[in-house]
Amino acid sequence: MPELLLRRELGVFASMAFTTQAEAVLSVAGAVVLVRCAGAEEAGRVFFAQAVAGVWALLCDPRTDDIALRYVPVYQSEGRGYGTALLDRLLRLDLAVTAAGLLTGAVLALLARAAGWTDPHQAVLILLAILAAVVRSPAGLAGVGLSLLGELPRLARLRLAAAGGTALVSVAALLLAGPAAYLVATAAAAALSGCVLLFVTRRRLAAAFGPPVPRPGPAPTGMVRFAVQSSAAATAATGADQGVLALAGVLGGPVLVTTLKIGLAPGRLLLNVAGPIGPQLYSRMAAAVMAREFGELRRDLWRASAFLAAGGAVVVAVAVPCTGTVLGWVYGSSFANLAPLVLVLLAAAAVRAVVVWSKALPLVLGRPALRLAAVTADGVLLLGALYATGTAAGFAWAALAVAALGTTLWLTALPHLLETA
Repeated sequence: MPELLLRRELGVFASMAFTTQAEAVLSVAGAVVLVRCAGAEEAGRVFFAQAVAGVWALLCDPRTDDIALRYVPVYQSEGRGYGTALLDRLLRLDLAVTAAGLLTGAVLALLARAAGWTDPHQAVLILLAILAAVVRSPAGLAGVGLSLLGELPRLARLRLAAAGGTALVSVAALLLAGPAAYLVATAAAAALSGCVLLFVTRRRLAAAFGPPVPRPGPAPTGMVRFAVQSSAAATAATGADQGVLALAGVLGGPVLVTTLKIGLAPGRLLLNVAGPIGPQLYSRMAAAVMAREFGELRRDLWRASAFLAAGGAVVVAVAVPCTGTVLGWVYGSSFANLAPLVLVLLAAAAVRAVVVWSKALPLVLGRPALRLAAVTADGVLLLGALYATGTAAGFAWAALAVAALGTTLWLTALPHLLETA
């Protein structure tokens, strides 16, 4: 039985890791085609628009997926159909916020153009990028619904199909009609795939948890506070990546944005491989905390960190001799000189991957404020480094230093966090 369980867990991890990596590879492939077709300047304009839109979408995202992950099981344990009802309420909230965010973002883009803060072409790109970014939001909640049912392989298949369709449609639009059509096609494909995922999730959840039955009584104590802190933490964590590119566009223009986009891509691919370990460990961490088995939890986390550290070291070692050649082959010979930048940022990503479980552990311990503080400090330091140096190389070395500091602090604090849980 334990061997079968381990085999199943490894299979689930493999499917989610493959899907996450495929999504990232397809995204990078789209960026490569954009750079090759439009050049560094125009591609940088699109990347800047996507970064601004990404930051705006995060600010508008109520992070209902985190709320569902923690509280749908709580509601469902109190009566059949309560969990489904909570998910429906969260879905309606997500859709309402999405609509409001889209409208407000469009108005702000038009105001920025009217005030002369951006040229007409860039304003159009930002407007289209906001549309593409905001419509993705409800799909995250749908994914949580399937994960709560233990149907991660089904979720992986749906996400893979959506990523493949989006990449195909957006690249075709780029080749046929240019960057603006690329963003329009991305938005349309994201909206369609999100609707499909929401429909499948809603049907499967109702079959497993029962039709929605409104839960009587007030919400559990701390739910609203948890939602606010979790939303802020997720915004700070993900917004740092988008914020770096947005700030680069303001400080150095489109070419600096393209340079950082290329430099950050391999590290993000590495983090996408490690990323599924956090969600997969979530149920084990939650069970260990409920049973007060902190010794077992500590062993799980240390084993995961050791495995990730070894994997990251191998990836960096393999990348050292061939990065310049690969960059020249993929993006063009003029980009081969970015190899040192890519290697430093890849090393930073490998260091960050060692404590990938730090995204989930504070939620399991019921301390989302801890995650908020950590990711806010991380984001502030990264943005401050870019602002202070104004160069891609200075930012890369600062990113490595910040990653090393954060990883060291998490590993050092782990025993204390478990002792005081």
